Amino acid sequence: MKKQIGDFTLEQVDEGLLVSQFGKAYVARKWQLRPQLCDLVQSFVDMGFGAALQRGHPKDSGLYPAGNGTEYLSFGPSHDHLWAVTLNNQCAAREPGGWGRIHHVLLNKNYISALNKSNISWEQWMSPQHPLVDLAGFERAKPILLDGARELLSRGRRASSPTRGIRNEDELQAELIKRAKAGQDFIRGAVEYVGHEIPLGWSGGPRGEGNIDLAVFDPERRILYVIELKHPTVVGSAPVRQIERYLGHPDCLDLADRLGATKTVGVLSGLKVDSRALRTIELSKLPIAAFRVEPEKDFRMELDFANEHYAHTVG
Repeated sequence: MKKQIGDFTLEQVDEGLLVSQFGKAYVARKWQLRPQLCDLVQSFVDMGFGAALQRGHPKDSGLYPAGNGTEYLSFGPSHDHLWAVTLNNQCAAREPGGWGRIHHVLLNKNYISALNKSNISWEQWMSPQHPLVDLAGFERAKPILLDGARELLSRGRRASSPTRGIRNEDELQAELIKRAKAGQDFIRGAVEYVGHEIPLGWSGGPRGEGNIDLAVFDPERRILYVIELKHPTVVGSAPVRQIERYLGHPDCLDLADRLGATKTVGVLSGLKVDSRALRTIELSKLPIAAFRVEPEKDFRMELDFANEHYAHTVG
């Protein structure tokens, strides 16, 4: 089953929806080609958000056919702009066959000020920075989304680009992968590269939890490091909750067993880490630490803060 909307197609495949546009494609895992979804996506296109793939969204590692896909569908004004609206696992009800009835839409964080000025309520649930609105709120927000969207979303891309040589999360990830594969001093000495964009759910555990950005292994101390990257800043409690879910996921536990790891710890890393994230790490019952990436030091990871569980685990 296939649906043409604007200049892209949505096709139902075993893993979810295959989204194809201008010679590129990705699979939005667990999504189903239902009338409500098609009508909502058509409304995105009618608003001028007809780019089903944006630069860096999804990442190259998620592109079809070799990539592992995504958990979301995102749409923007063009391939060179930021995404404007997204449907992810926060936006729909979980059903046996995948994601079902849609009840919310995720908006780009650059709309927060306009939402507040228009008294449109939104929530921030399991997604750092970006506002989640229900369908009634989305209808009210449509004029806001249309007003200066191209300027707002292009300005957002430039504003999120630090001046220290890293423009986005993909580039940050690539530099850390390069460092890990080269056996350079990484977290506490040299580590072994395990993988990146590792999808949770591949061995039969719960799906819909996302991908591990980067995993490395310390063979001397038998420690598996599960790393979640944020660019440029690790903000608030949501990334901490995200890494907590990863650490408890059956696939993460299975990965540790296969490597012979006796300890598994979580690492949140970005160019900066805000105080709310540090406070949430401190209160977590799982071993988690925050590291700053230092581009000026060949992308060395510098410890910013570790909770007592991390310190006890790593030693």
